[in-house]
Amino acid sequence: MERPTPPLPGDAAEREAQVRAGIAEIKAADPAFDAEVFMEQVRSEFLNVKQALSAGAPEQLRTYASPDLFQTWMAEGERQRESGVRVESRELEIEDTRLMWVFHGTAQDEITVGIDAACAVVGVREETGQVVFGQPGHAQPVTEYWTLLRPAGTPSAPPRPVALQCPHCGAPLGRGPAAICQYCSGLLPPPLEGWEIARIDQSLQWLERPVDPAEVARRREEQSWDDGLDAFLRGGL
Repeated sequence: MERPTPPLPGDAAEREAQVRAGIAEIKAADPAFDAEVFMEQVRSEFLNVKQALSAGAPEQLRTYASPDLFQTWMAEGERQRESGVRVESRELEIEDTRLMWVFHGTAQDEITVGIDAACAVVGVREETGQVVFGQPGHAQPVTEYWTLLRPAGTPSAPPRPVALQCPHCGAPLGRGPAAICQYCSGLLPPPLEGWEIARIDQSLQWLERPVDPAEVARRREEQSWDDGLDAFLRGGL
């Protein structure tokens, strides 16, 4: 019987203790698991996801996410195609990643990773390439919390060397992030084999900390951008 996920503590020291305990439990069941390798693979996966979504190609991410999250990406991609405006994340850079929560259960392993990045979110009209909202060259901070799951008993695959050729057509691959082969459009293996992205959140309700006025202002600015984007895509501007 699956044991319930323990309450998520608000105290940072308690969370860190649970993260350490969770990592130890996962390693006991899967000696090949390496937290540093896992985090490096999360960073690669983050870049692949943002690149595919910016290209208006969420179908490339079928092997990355849970069915629900994948359908959310597909629906958003369709909405953008209907509006004629593609949303791009430009000047994307990862600034920091950190383990927020780790849980080893009898049914599945669960890891939540905080990703701090910076990017310029812009809307580009498909027909002309014109930027219709956002400010290219003005990257803004963004934080996402990715929760990844895998079935219990799934062994960690050994780290793969950087692929030089597409496994489908044998064409050379570039060194940058990519979810598909640019020659045959074949899906490339995701960096995190065996894991799927179950959800992506902008905040964690259990993350208790003193209120920072600057953080509140930043969140309000992000929300205004989100509201403006939603209105634009729905024909409200």
